[in-house]
Amino acid sequence: MLERKIVLVTGASSGIGRAIALRCARAGADLAITYRKNQAGAEATAREIRALGRRAEIMRTDVSRREDIDLLVDQVGSAFDRLDVWINNAGADILTGEGGRLSRFEKLDLVLSVDLIGQAVTVEVDAADVKPY
Repeated sequence: MLERKIVLVTGASSGIGRAIALRCARAGADLAITYRKNQAGAEATAREIRALGRRAEIMRTDVSRREDIDLLVDQVGSAFDRLDVWINNAGADILTGEGGRLSRFEKLDLVLSVDLIGQAVTVEVDAADVKPY
């Protein structure tokens, strides 16, 4: 079903995003994958995608920042001739690592900026906004 499709997965450096990206690659898609901090994880995900014979491009993005989303759209346009599927997976981790050490209000701020605002910003991007360069 995804044969020769171009799929973008946000937050694909680990966890569910990584699993989604690999599943899409197994289904025949080429991928743009994003990460915010875990570059090593994104590179590992990309290696696995490429080992499946699919193309993978890595892009650093903070989905809570509109400027990053605009840059992501440009990067996808430069790397691929189109975008067929955009999967919003990126989410704020407030339970482990740095996020687990935040105060209650800092956690709330992070969740709202990534999981709410970030999703709203990316939803308004239209696939037609991705133009080949």
